[in-house]
Amino acid sequence: MIWKYKIKKPESGTSLSWEIYFPPGLHTFGSQLLTEKLSQFFLPNQIKPNIRIFKEKVKLEQTSAHYITFLYETCFWIRDIRLILAKLDFSDDPDFQWETANERIPGLVSPMIESLFPKRNQKFYSDIKSKLSIYYFEKEATVGLSLFGDPSYLRGLKESFSSSAPISEDFACSFFEFLDHTFPTKTQLPSSLLVPFIGTGTFGTEFFLRERQTIRSELPKKFLFPEMSIYPAKTKDFILKKRNHLSSTLSTQIWYDTDPAILTYLKKEKKNWEKHWATSIPWHIETKDFFKLSFESLVPLLRKDLEQTEIRILLPLNPPYGLRKQGVGAPNSQIYEMIGKQVKLLQKECQNLHLNAKIEILGFILCASEEQWSKLMREWKDWNLKTIHVTHGGIDLRVLFFQSVVKDE
Repeated sequence: MIWKYKIKKPESGTSLSWEIYFPPGLHTFGSQLLTEKLSQFFLPNQIKPNIRIFKEKVKLEQTSAHYITFLYETCFWIRDIRLILAKLDFSDDPDFQWETANERIPGLVSPMIESLFPKRNQKFYSDIKSKLSIYYFEKEATVGLSLFGDPSYLRGLKESFSSSAPISEDFACSFFEFLDHTFPTKTQLPSSLLVPFIGTGTFGTEFFLRERQTIRSELPKKFLFPEMSIYPAKTKDFILKKRNHLSSTLSTQIWYDTDPAILTYLKKEKKNWEKHWATSIPWHIETKDFFKLSFESLVPLLRKDLEQTEIRILLPLNPPYGLRKQGVGAPNSQIYEMIGKQVKLLQKECQNLHLNAKIEILGFILCASEEQWSKLMREWKDWNLKTIHVTHGGIDLRVLFFQSVVKDE
């Protein structure tokens, strides 16, 4: 066995190797966004990362923990960040077997783990070893350690809801990022958020975190990276100082769902979030059928926003599985057609009200079949549209992003 690479007495300024992973289907966009973010973030006296893009990951070589801290703290759309501990070549071992190597490697990298987490007990070190990622190219093993340990999309605030299987938070955050890049606006975020099928509230909570420019260290969920000896707390403080001034006015969010059982859950969630952030959060939560919704009924809730000359209403749509399966008085194949017509109707209604504000409706919808996607493409053919393909829970999904075309009178 030959050591081809291993970290030695790492410090926050040491140039190290890292791997970045994105939610399935978002590698191309994630790589583009990662490169863009790193180019815009300047750290004094630090060498810019060497970025190498591969089919399923991005490698950052000769990169200090200072730049990684920026990604860790601010980029909630990243699925995983791994520190490369070592690369080992077993070519000279005639009896090489992957299973045997996997048993040996945790012991071989123990000194590196102990240098990253000094003065810990053996139980802690054993737990870290169980979190190692090991993959092979022929007889060469690469050993990595996730900066998270647990799934990165955990925020530490949301409670589970037994009858729901929501989209993960990193997916939701990625969709908002993609929407901003596909249909950019002069303002940083749309003025209001309307979520008809709110479920457990993931779209609403992720929108809130992005709006207030939350960093990961502000969340209740704690991960491994801040416990490592290489974590530069001063860089985290630098990021907070560079953060744009937080507005005291948060965007209006309107949460609707037809399931009365989820209403109690959502109101409890709102209290938890308000307690953690020590502020009142403008989330309007109500049991209501999206297909019976009129734009006129939204006007009182959007009164402050409508005082502006131009606003955007963001509409993230993820029809729940039960709705897709059972339908609302219609076969499964008609549900997406109904959604398409209802969104179009809301857009026409807001134009007919002759409000002072010019209103643009944009958003995205998750489609589990080509048929669902095709119906929406036809219904919104006069709008700006963009489609990406992702995989969630083993299911291939089309995510259709849409932007209504605002016509001047």
